[in-house]
Amino acid sequence: MSFLVLLILIAVEKFSNGRHRIQKDSFWLNQLQQCENQTSQASSANHAIFKLTILPVIIIGIIIFLLHNIFHGIFLFFIDIAIMLYALGRGDLVQRFGSFRDAWRRDDQEGLKIAAERDLGLTDIDTENPNQLLHQAQSKLLWQSYEGFFAVIFWYMLLGPLIPLFYRLIALVDDLTVNEQLRAKASFIRYYLDWLPSRILIYSFCLVGHFTTCFDVLIKELFNKKLSAKELINKAGIAAVQTQEVSEEGEQISSLDILWNLLIRSAILWYVIYALFIIFIY
Repeated sequence: MSFLVLLILIAVEKFSNGRHRIQKDSFWLNQLQQCENQTSQASSANHAIFKLTILPVIIIGIIIFLLHNIFHGIFLFFIDIAIMLYALGRGDLVQRFGSFRDAWRRDDQEGLKIAAERDLGLTDIDTENPNQLLHQAQSKLLWQSYEGFFAVIFWYMLLGPLIPLFYRLIALVDDLTVNEQLRAKASFIRYYLDWLPSRILIYSFCLVGHFTTCFDVLIKELFNKKLSAKELINKAGIAAVQTQEVSEEGEQISSLDILWNLLIRSAILWYVIYALFIIFIY
């Protein structure tokens, strides 16, 4: 059933707006704002993290337990789909890069800056330094793909739907809170949630991309505690497509397509390995 959930996840994501209908965060954001107003010390931050992340997971877990044997667990199938759709990243990643690509190809400096700030959420933008701006866009594509998809399906494959839900709630706290204590707690938890799936993704980059350069990054940085998952995935992703970089300056934007193809091949690899695991081992 879990593999079927993952297939439906791709179908819903590709052919409908079902994810956006489920990803309604307004109530949760109100709770976050309340917690931010009440959080002034470490103990308050711990309580806020429990209320915003662990408590919803416990409630959903109780619902799953109660519905486990009703109608042979058929409700769990739909609950898994709903949880996974909610746990995916926010926004349409491909669409968000559309305006950026168009402005780059038109050599529209002002439009490029607007698209980078509005759609990609980039800061410290220097349109006079296109290589730096393109590197920021590449990093954004790799990280958003990882945290919005790969981390979520990894934890689902490994432990079911509750950990992906917990991951998304922690990520939302880390990304959206303005309270430094809350962000510090969320970042600490997220670091350990990201450690294993980020390394597995980089192994995938090695297999479907340029093995030697990507594997060198993995070996050198595998146990580097100072390097964040975002920085590691960025370095490995760029290394994995190093031999495919375009030479013409005007077409450098196509490096985003090369990275996107790398991510698609990695996703296919994960699905194939998981399918083989279910068929021959599970």
